[in-house]
Amino acid sequence: MKVFSTFFGDPVEIDEVEAYLSPDGVYRVSIARRTDGYFCIYKRCLGRGWLTDETPLALIYEDQAPQVGIFGTVDDARREIRSYPHIPELILQA
Repeated sequence: MKVFSTFFGDPVEIDEVEAYLSPDGVYRVSIARRTDGYFCIYKRCLGRGWLTDETPLALIYEDQAPQVGIFGTVDDARREIRSYPHIPELILQA
């Protein structure tokens, strides 16, 4: 899903391809397509949990920089997410 957000005042287009939640709903990790066709990963922690949060998608990305790394394919980005040791088993968000 494409959304338009801002990164410290500058407009950015984010094409979210997949989003994952931790079983407790605290972590949200997403794969987004960059405008150059490559992929990047965004990670957010929300103490009250994402399971009941109704924040609009554009605001989730407000002033958020992607994690370090640029990936050629979604599979490459998925492998990177699975390598995160501090994030519990993630569930693909419907």
